Amino acid sequence: MTEQLKNLWKEVAENRNLSEDDFVYETYDFGGVNNESVLIGIDKNNFQGILIKDKTGLSPLPKLSSYFDISRIKISQGKFIKIICKDTSLNEIFIFFTSRLIDFITQGSTPTLATKEAINEVKKMIRGGGLLPPENEIVGLLGELLFVEQITKNKPSLWEGWYGQDKKIKDFSYGNVDVEIKSSSYSGEETITINNLKQLELIPDKSLFLVHFIFNSNPLGKYSVPYLVDKISSQVDDKEGFKERISQSKYKEDDREKWSEKKYDLTKSSLYEVNDSFPRINRQSFKNSKIPESISKITYELSLNSVIGFKVDIEKVFQLLK
Repeated sequence: MTEQLKNLWKEVAENRNLSEDDFVYETYDFGGVNNESVLIGIDKNNFQGILIKDKTGLSPLPKLSSYFDISRIKISQGKFIKIICKDTSLNEIFIFFTSRLIDFITQGSTPTLATKEAINEVKKMIRGGGLLPPENEIVGLLGELLFVEQITKNKPSLWEGWYGQDKKIKDFSYGNVDVEIKSSSYSGEETITINNLKQLELIPDKSLFLVHFIFNSNPLGKYSVPYLVDKISSQVDDKEGFKERISQSKYKEDDREKWSEKKYDLTKSSLYEVNDSFPRINRQSFKNSKIPESISKITYELSLNSVIGFKVDIEKVFQLLK
């Protein structure tokens, strides 16, 4: 949801400069249903905001005056609750707030109650001393931990191959096996971003695999970062070593309650064997296998629908790791 909201605000930002309207917006799509009950927009001061349709318009609204301007308005589409983030430095908080508000509405809360519940979560977040990372980073860490949880069931020492937040080229490397782990939130098209040429680079005498997890945000979902941390801790042979490794990530045990609220279901998992025929950009893609000096970084998207022929069973990785 976070990525969908960011993309909507990006679209609105492109239209904002072309319009004199007080509030330029796009409609939030509820899983293919466009009912104009939630409008994602930017006001004339270039502040991000949302309009939540509320037909009654009677109940008192909560206050978060230092951060958000919350009021009721009536426009041609009907009566709405208007919420504006008055400080651009708080946009990440506002994205979290909006995603939780939509979650509450989806679960059946009235617009006013959903606003109050989302405001309470923001207040708890602020009192807790900081923000959670963006959702794509949470999902990324979730995928890495899920892979570690799966492999340590069979061999407790395998957690040592996970590099966590060490910014190594590969997410996991153990013996003659390298694994690149990608995760994404549920969406229609299965694509992943390759952040540099070395992520899918083959190393002599080593096997390379690409794991992809798709997660769906669900307040009642099975998976959260704290859940997987606990599961791995119960399986590994060096609990202190793993504790030290996880402490280097953005997850902090002191923020456990906050992280526990971000729950997901696993929608799909796929494993691909990367070999010489696997489509990717590498040094050999350039003339004389040399990257032009003027190019400092290469990032590209890979459509997983085009690499189905490279799929393998995850048991193959388990056997190699044993």
